[in-house]
Amino acid sequence: MDKATHENKQTTLERFTVPILYSLIGIAIRTLYFTWRVEKHDPQNILKTHSPWPVIFSCWHNRLLFAPLFVPSDIRRKTAGLASYSRDGEYAARLLKLYGMKTVRGSTSRGGYKALARLKQTIEAGNSVAITPDGPRGPRYDAQQGTVILAIKTGVPIVPVSINAPNRWELNGWDKTQIPKPFSRLDLHIGAPIYFTEQNTETDIQTLRQSLQDQMMSITDDST
Repeated sequence: MDKATHENKQTTLERFTVPILYSLIGIAIRTLYFTWRVEKHDPQNILKTHSPWPVIFSCWHNRLLFAPLFVPSDIRRKTAGLASYSRDGEYAARLLKLYGMKTVRGSTSRGGYKALARLKQTIEAGNSVAITPDGPRGPRYDAQQGTVILAIKTGVPIVPVSINAPNRWELNGWDKTQIPKPFSRLDLHIGAPIYFTEQNTETDIQTLRQSLQDQMMSITDDST
């Protein structure tokens, strides 16, 4: 069997197996969700009032697998997640679809201007967007500047989101993807909106990036 034939067979196999696999993953995560005991910390009532709106949800990459479940379905339908063009990005896009969210393809770190332009158009159409500021390849908990630039260009606030699970599994990989164990306690934190406007362009972008990272880390707890 030559290489081209082998690759074609792999592509055909993936076309049938990947959707089934991710449907099963979605079912498994939703089943786990109903066993978790969640304590919500949303002092601004962002998830109830939908104000301010739209927003840029910012969540670390290692919580992406289950974070959308904690957002009401009516908000998810009006939110688009950013997924890269890589194979991992394709998997992320499939998960977003399972959660009832829209998808914007691209990366804020590679070919970032096109991705930012698409995200800006999505926001201008009245939708919120969800970004993993340390994705798609890390380093873990190292916020990239793309999220800040998007906030400056659109004038909409960044809303930090973190779900802390003391009792969890961690997968191998650069981000150490977290999966809370069944019947465990979780803490959902929705941070105060962060505004970066055109007036901030006189400030060093790295200073603003560090500010976002610090505020994200202030609601992130990986202790066990």
